[in-house]
Amino acid sequence: NGTPLWEDLISKATKLHACLRAAILAVSAYLEAFQKIADAATNARGATKEIGTALTRICLRHKAVETRMKSFT
Repeated sequence: NGTPLWEDLISKATKLHACLRAAILAVSAYLEAFQKIADAATNARGATKEIGTALTRICLRHKAVETRMKSFT
């Protein structure tokens, strides 16, 4: 009988889903903090403004990854 195998698969899938959700929450919090730093640098004067622009671009790329991760749950 394959019932224990299916139950094991369902159990592991549930754990994977919970881990993915936790990872997405952690990534979201990280990107929020990253965006705050990028915004602060962008609003600064001098070369720091250029660094802020670069950080914003990086953050946008990471947000695209976050969106892709959300499609897995």
